Amino acid sequence: MIVSRWVHLPYTCNRVWFISLLFNFLNLQAGGYFGFVTAAGAFYTGVAELINEEYGRHLLPGLLPVYRPQRVDITTETVSDLIDYDSNTNTLLLQFRGLQIKTLEQVQAVETAVENAILAAKSPDNRVHVVADYNCTFIADDVQQAYWDMAKSLETKYYLSATRFNVSSFGTVIDKPIAVPSNLTRG
Repeated sequence: MIVSRWVHLPYTCNRVWFISLLFNFLNLQAGGYFGFVTAAGAFYTGVAELINEEYGRHLLPGLLPVYRPQRVDITTETVSDLIDYDSNTNTLLLQFRGLQIKTLEQVQAVETAVENAILAAKSPDNRVHVVADYNCTFIADDVQQAYWDMAKSLETKYYLSATRFNVSSFGTVIDKPIAVPSNLTRG
C-alpha cells in the first residue's frame, strides 16, 4: 500500500502544478488587459484635460474641463461677490480666478468693489491683509498698466500686506507674468 501512494504522488503534484500554472497564466493575462485599459483611460483623460483646458470648454466627451473661466460682466456687484473678508485674521480674499478684465470701466469696477469691501470690513485704520488669486486671470494688454496702477494705489492706501498668486495644476512655466509687472514685485 505504501508503494502505491508514492507512485501516485508525481501525478498529483503534476496536476497541482499544471492548475497553478494555468491560473498564473490567466492572472497575468487578465492583469495585462486591465493594465492596457487603465493606460488607455489615463492617456484619454490627459489628452481630454489638455484639449478642454486649451479651448476653455467641453470638447471631448466624457470629461468636463477642470477649470472654466468666469465669463461674467464685470461690475462692482459681480466683483463684490468674489471678495470675502475674514475678521479673525483681518484678511481680504480676492477670488479673481478666471476673471477677464478687458476695459478701463472693468478696472474701475474692481477698484470700487475692493475699496467698498475694505471700508465695510471696519478693520483698524481701514487696513487689511490681502490674498489675491489670479489663476487663469486675463488682463488685456491695453489696460494692464491701469490695473496695476490701481492695485498699487489700493496697496499703498489700504493693505497691510499683499499676496498674489497664480497656480497651475500642471506646474507650467509662464514666460511673461500674467499678474504682477516687474516694477511692482516684492523681494
